[in-house]
Amino acid sequence: YSYIETGMNPPENTNTVKVYPNPSKDFIYINTGTNYQNMTDHKIKITSPSGLLVFETFMDQQLFQINVHDLGQTGLYLIQIIDNSNNIIDTRKIVIQ
Repeated sequence: YSYIETGMNPPENTNTVKVYPNPSKDFIYINTGTNYQNMTDHKIKITSPSGLLVFETFMDQQLFQINVHDLGQTGLYLIQIIDNSNNIIDTRKIVIQ
């Protein structure tokens, strides 16, 4: 092997957000990880299978507990992390049973 300098930096993806359990029957936990202090102006948005926004909050704490019965129906939900410029920086899928 020889090491070749490409001039490219590794991606700055320091996102440590965890969403669990998946699938879920009772609660979803969203753990914003060690970077939550740097993400307090970011939002968490959860969208239902029909495309409705069912949950939205600022990432102002490290651990969120969400009762899935408050979200509505069962199915595949999208959890998005939105930065302060309204860009989607991460999307997760979770199944509600």
